[in-house]
Amino acid sequence: MERIHLKGNTHCLKGRHLLPYYQIDGEHCILLDAGHRQDREKLEQALQDLGLKPVGILLTHMHYDHHENTRYFREKYGIPVAMPRIEAEICRSTASLKNHLFCFPYGLIAQTTRLQNLICPVDRPIEQEEEQIFFAGVTFGIVHSPGHSPDHICIITPDDVCCVGDALLSGEDLKSAEIPFVFDMSLDFSTKETLRTLDCALYLVSHMGIYSALQELIDENLAVIQRQLASMRAMVTKPMTFCECYEGIRKALGHTEQSMHPVMNLHLERYMRPYLEYLVDSGQLILVCGKGAPTVAPVGYKA
Repeated sequence: MERIHLKGNTHCLKGRHLLPYYQIDGEHCILLDAGHRQDREKLEQALQDLGLKPVGILLTHMHYDHHENTRYFREKYGIPVAMPRIEAEICRSTASLKNHLFCFPYGLIAQTTRLQNLICPVDRPIEQEEEQIFFAGVTFGIVHSPGHSPDHICIITPDDVCCVGDALLSGEDLKSAEIPFVFDMSLDFSTKETLRTLDCALYLVSHMGIYSALQELIDENLAVIQRQLASMRAMVTKPMTFCECYEGIRKALGHTEQSMHPVMNLHLERYMRPYLEYLVDSGQLILVCGKGAPTVAPVGYKA
C-alpha cells in the first residue's frame, strides 16, 4: 500500500479506498476506519513496514468497506473501537444487522462471512450530541453527517484534516456510480449543506479523493442524485409496484437478467428503495393501493 502524507501527523494508505490514520508517535497510530477484508493483509503489512502498531480504531460508519477489518484488529491488538451509537447498535448481532438490512433473509446474513465480519463490540459509542471525542489519547473533532448511513460521522484530526468518509463520493467515483447509495435522502441533503459550512485545511473522501475545498464536489454529488431522482420520477407514468420500478431501473442501467444474481437483486433493492421513498416523502410520487405490494403512482393519479 502506498502511504500518502496529508498534513502533520495525518496520513492515509491507498488500497481499494483511502484508509486514513493518525500517527501518535514513531510507533503508534489510530486507524480512522479499518477498511475492506480484501485489504487486510496489505493494510497490516503496510503498518508493519512503517513500524506502526494501531492503538485504537475510530470509525465513520459501519459499512463493510470501512469496518470489515475492525474486529480482527481489535482482537489481535487488544485495542478499543469507537463508532457512532446507532452504527454500533447495528453491528451488535446478526439480529440487529437483519433489522438494518431489511430485505435480506436472516439466514443469508448469518451465513455470509462479509456480513458476519461486521459484528463487533464497540468500546466507545459516540453520542449524537458529541462534537469532540478524546480517544486513545488524542482529541478528534466530530461532524455528525447522517444520510449515507443512519449515524455517519466525519472525523477532524488535530491537523485540521477532515476525514469525510462516504458523506461524499469523489469525482472519479461519481463517474462510475450508477446509483450512489443513500440510506435517508433528506438527511443526506441536510448533511451536504452542513459540509458546505466546514473550513478545514484538507478533506479526505474515502473513495479516492483528497480536496482543499468541497463546494464543487458537493454540487457534483447533488447533481448526480437529482438526475437519478428525476429519472425514477419520470419512469412512473402509471401505478407501479416497487418491484416493477426496480425492473425498470435495472433495464435503464443495462443489466440483463442473465447478468444478475439473487444477492445482487437484494443489494439493488437497498440502493433503489430510498430514492423511491424520498420521491413519496417529498410529494413527487404518491402511494396507492396495489395488488398486495407497495405501489407508487404519479401525483394526481385517481383509480
